[in-house]
Amino acid sequence: MNLPKPLIAVAIAVVAAVGFAVLGGINANEENEQVIRDGLAKELDSCKRGSLGGFDGLGTSDFSSSWASSIGGSDRLTRAALEGFDYSIDDVEVHGDKATATLTLTHKSLGGMEEAVERIVADAEADPQYVSYPSSYEKQQYLMARLEEHIAGIEPTTGEPFTVDCVLKDKTWQWTKGSKELFSSKLFA
Repeated sequence: MNLPKPLIAVAIAVVAAVGFAVLGGINANEENEQVIRDGLAKELDSCKRGSLGGFDGLGTSDFSSSWASSIGGSDRLTRAALEGFDYSIDDVEVHGDKATATLTLTHKSLGGMEEAVERIVADAEADPQYVSYPSSYEKQQYLMARLEEHIAGIEPTTGEPFTVDCVLKDKTWQWTKGSKELFSSKLFA
C-alpha cells in the first residue's frame, strides 16, 4: 500500500507526540518520586539527629504520653528514645496528586514504658537519697536520669516495612494525617 507523504508525516507526528507525552509523564513521576524521597529523608533525618522538629504536626507531645509527661523533660527523653534511629525509604509510587512511600524504621521499642516508670518511681521512693531531696525539681531530675538510663539500655531493632500516604497540596507533597499517626505509632510502639 502506497500512502501519500503528507499522511505519513501526520502519522509520524501523532506517534511522536504521543511518545513524548508518555515520556513526559514518566519523567514527571520520576521527578515527583525523587521530591517525595528527598522530603521524607529530610524529615526522617531530624529523627536521626534526636529531634522530631522536622515533622509538622508530629511533635514531642506524641512521645510525651502519660509516662513521660508525668515526670517532665520530654525533650531529653525524645533524644534518648531516638538514639540509634535509622530508616530506609524502600519504594515511592506516584499516582497523580497522590503517592505512597514504603518505610522501614530502626528504633527503640518503647512498649511497656508505663510499667518502667512505675518501677522507677517505686525504686526512687525506696531510695534515701531521693527521699531526702527537698524540692520537687530535684526529685524530677532524679527520676529523669533514671528514665534516661532505662531508655539508653533499650537496643534499637528494625521493624516491618509500612506504607505512608502523601498528597500534593499547594505544589508541595505532604504526609496525610493518617500517615503521621501511623508513623508515630510505629516510632513510639
